Amino acid sequence: MNKKIFITIGVIAVIAIGVFVWLNKNKDKQDEIKIGVILPLTGELANFGNTVLDGINMKLSETNDKNYTIKLIVEDSKGQPNLSVNCFNKLIDIDKVNCIIGDLTSGATLAIAPESNKKQVVIISPTASTPALTKISPFFYRVYPSDLSDAKIAAYYCYDNFKAKNISIVYLNNDYSVGLKNEFSTSFSTLGGKINNVISYESNTKDFRTTISKLKMINDDVIYIIGHPIGIANFLKQSKELQFTKHFFSNVAAEDREFLITAGESANNLYFTAPAFNLQAKDENTQNFIKQFNKRYSYTPDIHAVKGYDIMTILMDCLDNGCISSLAIKHHIDKKQFFNGICGQYKFINGDIEEPVSVKKYNNTNIEIVEIIEPL
Repeated sequence: MNKKIFITIGVIAVIAIGVFVWLNKNKDKQDEIKIGVILPLTGELANFGNTVLDGINMKLSETNDKNYTIKLIVEDSKGQPNLSVNCFNKLIDIDKVNCIIGDLTSGATLAIAPESNKKQVVIISPTASTPALTKISPFFYRVYPSDLSDAKIAAYYCYDNFKAKNISIVYLNNDYSVGLKNEFSTSFSTLGGKINNVISYESNTKDFRTTISKLKMINDDVIYIIGHPIGIANFLKQSKELQFTKHFFSNVAAEDREFLITAGESANNLYFTAPAFNLQAKDENTQNFIKQFNKRYSYTPDIHAVKGYDIMTILMDCLDNGCISSLAIKHHIDKKQFFNGICGQYKFINGDIEEPVSVKKYNNTNIEIVEIIEPL
């Protein structure tokens, strides 16, 4: 009898251990959350993409005490719409991710954002800013303001502070720059200013001397030069070589290490708009973030690193509240609306956010904040 009891107890113990192992094995599977990332990690915009990724990983390193694990599955889009679509399809169909961070550029993001509704998967972009993304999908979000705000403030600043009446625009022929160009033109013309020339260039353009020579013959008060870091830098460098001196105004691409390496001293006195993140802010959160980021990556974070960090902060808020599926993440963001990040407080309305815009200036190759302006 005792032998049978011992055998029975032994069998029960083995079964219990097996169930315990099975449950924990499956628990681990349930608690591993896959987050896809689509960014340009090689090519012209690699510096931006890798900086965003550093911000994401910085926040991810703070998940040690969580009861879940996050697995990042990172894809390189090179900033190209067709490659971004390929990355998106792989992440959804093969990797079965819970949500996606990306893409960086407006064009690449426009290529995948409509698919978020069809696939019922949340996409959050760090920097895509074209107005065409507003309300494109109930599953699409971004933590960067629309060009409608950025370009409007640039136009008002040129008109009010430079007393500009005549402006020419030189812009990169892509979705992002076209959005800025269109809104700037509308806003500046509404104020009573005149747009003398609108000149486009392609992403592989390195020689701007013909364009600069043409602009030298026109009595402009300001040149609004829009594009990616290297193009803007080459334009300014060649303007200095040709002794073409005007008020130059640009976009956030000027706040980039690669830009300054190419532009050098020709960057001095360039004005540009950027989100109102202030590296000199004295608050504890900002300074601690900068210190830890610098310690981890050996360079000072910029707005792209901050946006990557803040997206992961928002997603971890969802996960901390038990919202793991894409639908649950969407419902949590829509219901809560307000999220705190290094950049300040985000308020989501139809997937968009509004935040102050800073006007910055290069002074002796250092960036200084000239003014912080609330959305107009």
